[in-house]
Amino acid sequence: MQQRRLTSYERQVIETDLATGKSSRVIAKIIGRDHTVVSREIKRNKGQLFDYSSIIAQTATDRRAKHTNTRKLVKDWQLQWYITRRLEKHWSPEQIAGRMIEEKRPKRVCTESIYQYIYDEDKGAPWLYHELRRAHPLRQMQGQRKPNKRTIIPDRTPISVRPEVVNLRARYGDWESDDMEFMRKKPVLVSVQKERKSQLLRMTKIKSKHAARTRRTLEDVIDKLPKEFIHTITFDNGGEAAEHNIIKQEYGIRTYFCKPYSPWQKGSVENIIGLVRQYLPEGSDITGLTSNDLYAIQESLNDRPRKLLQYKTPNETFNQITKSGALNPRT
Repeated sequence: MQQRRLTSYERQVIETDLATGKSSRVIAKIIGRDHTVVSREIKRNKGQLFDYSSIIAQTATDRRAKHTNTRKLVKDWQLQWYITRRLEKHWSPEQIAGRMIEEKRPKRVCTESIYQYIYDEDKGAPWLYHELRRAHPLRQMQGQRKPNKRTIIPDRTPISVRPEVVNLRARYGDWESDDMEFMRKKPVLVSVQKERKSQLLRMTKIKSKHAARTRRTLEDVIDKLPKEFIHTITFDNGGEAAEHNIIKQEYGIRTYFCKPYSPWQKGSVENIIGLVRQYLPEGSDITGLTSNDLYAIQESLNDRPRKLLQYKTPNETFNQITKSGALNPRT
C-alpha cells in the first residue's frame, strides 16, 4: 500500500524535535513513521547554511508537486518554436508530428500532445487554435456533412465500377474534381482538382458553373501535366460536368461519377476543399482574388507534408516520380 506523504504538522514535529537534539529514529517513532522517511525528509530539505525548517520544507514540497507530469512541450521552448512556426504555415498537428519523425528529430511529440498544448489554457498556447484548419476555440468532434443536393446528369459511369487500382491508390494519375462555392449572389467559383495518390492539388478561378467553362478549365489543367499523370477523373452529379464526354474523347481519359448525395465517395477532393476553406471561408467575396493569390494558396497546400506520403509533400512526390519515370502510360 502506498505510504501517505508527510503532513505540515509532522514536519513541524520534525523541526521541533531536531532542535532539541533528538535523532531521526526517535522522531520517526513519535510520528509513527519509518526512520528512512524522516531521514530522507531531513536530507532533502536541510541546507548547508541553515537547519531544517518545516515551512521551507513544505514550500519546496508544494513546488515540486506542481512540476509533476509537466508536459514536454511546456518545458521545451525549442519544441514550442518548431511547432508554432509550422502551425503558422497552417500545417495540422498530425502533419507536424509526422514530419518530426520523417526528419528524425531528437525531440518530438505526438499529435495529441500538440492538440493538448494548444487547448491548455493554463500551461499551453490557446491563441494558436486560430492557426488550425477549422479554428475551433474548443475541441469538438467533427460534425456530419450535409447532403449535397445535385442533379443527376446522363451518360455517366458510376463510381461503383471504378477500377480497384484507383480505389486503392495503387498508381498515379487518378484525379477527383469539384467546385467551391462562396457567395450566392456572386457566381464566382474555384475549380478544384486533386490527384489521389500524390495528393497534388490544382485550383482555378472560374466565373460560373457552366459546363463548357468547367470543361475548358479541366483541359487547361490536363494540358499542363504529363500525359501519363492523368488516367481518370471522378466527379459528383453537378451539371458543370455535363461535357465530360468531350474530355473522354479528346484525351482518352475515363470519367466516373459518385452516387447522388454522396460526395464522400470522392473524399480526397472533399478533404482538400476543407483545407482550402481555411484560406477562403464560406461566404468570402473572391471577386478580387487574383490568379497569383490562388496559386499561393495552392502551393502552400502542395508544400504541406502528408501522412499518406510518409510525411513528404505533394510537390516533393510529384517531382520525384516525374524525374524517376515512375508514371504508367495511359491505357
